[in-house]
Amino acid sequence: MDNYRPISNLFSMDKLSQKVVLNELNRRHPGKEGSHQHGFKPNHSTSTAMLEIQAAIIRELDASRDCLLFSVDLSAAFDLLRPKTFWNALKNEIDSDLMSILMDFLTDREMYVENN
Repeated sequence: MDNYRPISNLFSMDKLSQKVVLNELNRRHPGKEGSHQHGFKPNHSTSTAMLEIQAAIIRELDASRDCLLFSVDLSAAFDLLRPKTFWNALKNEIDSDLMSILMDFLTDREMYVENN
């Protein structure tokens, strides 16, 4: 049961805000997401991630080199994101005005469950 997460119908303005902030981050800081980032990136998905991993494994095996794969499930990692930790990690990487918007978005958020 610990692996099951509730279904949430996100508020439309919340979805819109997330999209605006993501677009602004990409506009102001292109390429910051990393070359191996597949989530939240146009034309990248779990399928493209797996194809990239498969190609890397094939290259190593074709070169007769050892190949190890380590995998970590971070599916719920961002449920535990602490805004202050986020701020300290990114304060020198992102424009201060955009960082303020992100902090406002992440701070003092609440969620409730409605049972109909």
